[in-house]
Amino acid sequence: MSKISKVVESLNREFEKIWLSEPPEVRRLREDEKLAGAFEQKGSLLLYTDEETAEIQLYLFYLKSLVASGELGIDAAGIVLAKMLESKGNQWRRYYGMDETPSLMEEAAVALKTAENSDDVIAVVDGLLLYLGRLSLWLDQTIPWAGVCSMIDWHIRS
Repeated sequence: MSKISKVVESLNREFEKIWLSEPPEVRRLREDEKLAGAFEQKGSLLLYTDEETAEIQLYLFYLKSLVASGELGIDAAGIVLAKMLESKGNQWRRYYGMDETPSLMEEAAVALKTAENSDDVIAVVDGLLLYLGRLSLWLDQTIPWAGVCSMIDWHIRS
């Protein structure tokens, strides 16, 4: 079994795990008192993680589109995607105390370096998009959006 097939299976397995159950790292972001964002505020930690998860999904989608159209070669795509995933995974470990998702991203980065064709790249990116999309939903639901919007509205009116 190729590295690509193994990482796609791993991503699918992890996606299934978090489909109906909150990922442990999201629970830690909510509950671990040692994890805090800017000025020791839990809210910024959750908001930044939620935003960055959406951001990386967007970049993955764009890169997948470039690979699918042939505008970005397989070697370049593998290098760019691997570097992006490694960097973001490292950042999430340092800033947010996350481990599960960065490990998956690093596994995908290693596999992408072995991609032989656009189907390999697309398979890995599709697996990442599914997993990160579901993670993003879990993160998004931790944020009390009505309260955040009310506070912003109050601040604007003041």
